[in-house]
Amino acid sequence: MSSTPASPHGFTTVWGRGYRPAQADQHVTALERERDEAHAEAERLTALAERLGAEAAALTETVATLPEPAYDNLGERAQRLYALVQEQSEALDAAGRAEAAALTAAAEQAADDLREAARRYAAE
Repeated sequence: MSSTPASPHGFTTVWGRGYRPAQADQHVTALERERDEAHAEAERLTALAERLGAEAAALTETVATLPEPAYDNLGERAQRLYALVQEQSEALDAAGRAEAAALTAAAEQAADDLREAARRYAAE
């Protein structure tokens, strides 16, 4: 067992008052190297994120310009199934829009009725 105490960071004390300069310098150098590596990694990842963001934007733009897919090369059965799915999708969309319009009209009517009731109440 060594009679020389060590700091919580592993530095050996010298004459009870300080640390060995070479040991402290070595530790600081290692910390600086780790810091520099972390900065370099952060810069690399930032550049990668920017590049991938630009690539995603370009791909989004490309997809937006693509024509609707043609399913002419599908078999007859698959084309019938696709047509049925399209019809059902359009019917659901139309039903949803009609229901939304009816709900909106009912809400507007309820708001008008409430406003009129408030006017009558205020006039009394």
